[in-house]
Amino acid sequence: LVQVAGRELVVLIDVEALGAECLPLLLAALTSPLVLTYGGATDHKRISAMAREGGGDVDGGTFPWCDLAEDVGRGGLQRAVGEKLGLRVEKIEQKSDWKRRPLRDAQVAYAALDAYILLQLATRCAGGVGDVDEAAIERRYRRLGAENVAEAVAASGLACLIGPAAGIVAKTLGVECLGRLVVVVLPSAAKLDLTKLVMVMGGDCKLVPLSKLPLLFGYLPGSLGPFGLRDRTTVVVVDVSLRNHP
Repeated sequence: LVQVAGRELVVLIDVEALGAECLPLLLAALTSPLVLTYGGATDHKRISAMAREGGGDVDGGTFPWCDLAEDVGRGGLQRAVGEKLGLRVEKIEQKSDWKRRPLRDAQVAYAALDAYILLQLATRCAGGVGDVDEAAIERRYRRLGAENVAEAVAASGLACLIGPAAGIVAKTLGVECLGRLVVVVLPSAAKLDLTKLVMVMGGDCKLVPLSKLPLLFGYLPGSLGPFGLRDRTTVVVVDVSLRNHP
């Protein structure tokens, strides 16, 4: 059972019953620029496998969704909802028989609430107002793309060439240093020297896991660059060897 929640509507997709028939609907919903989940890596693997069997794909097998579990810290959804929203989610129905059809009304209600409450949680994490603040959720969690990079570069007055013709002479890595986000730009064949970066930043630095890139920086693995970043306070560090590159 896949639950998809919006502000006004929650849709429950019975994958067991529909099989491949529901694949187009799933792909349309789950490859959009803004998909929130909570600990959804396993779900993504299952849906990706089903998509491949049906001749489709879910973002090339990457994990493009924004995982709220990464935003609220460790612990399950029940704990996060309790801490952030002051509510208690009863998990009794979670252990019920979900393979039996038709589902009971209590199961349907539980499944719908389980999805909708992510919008409430995302609103609180994004500093939004009210029950569900779509604008705040968009600002914090929407996946960014080439158009955002082009817009940022144009605003800076620099030239921009996006695509294969631009060539690949550098790569970017996402790093966290002392609670700050850092984008490091290196020659494509170079390796990041964390010891040197610690000296530059003045404290402990660690690479951001690929699964957290969409949440923290707004971009999927392989598409992160120094422009158009979600957080405008992000520090950009460029390797000195690139200064003479045209």
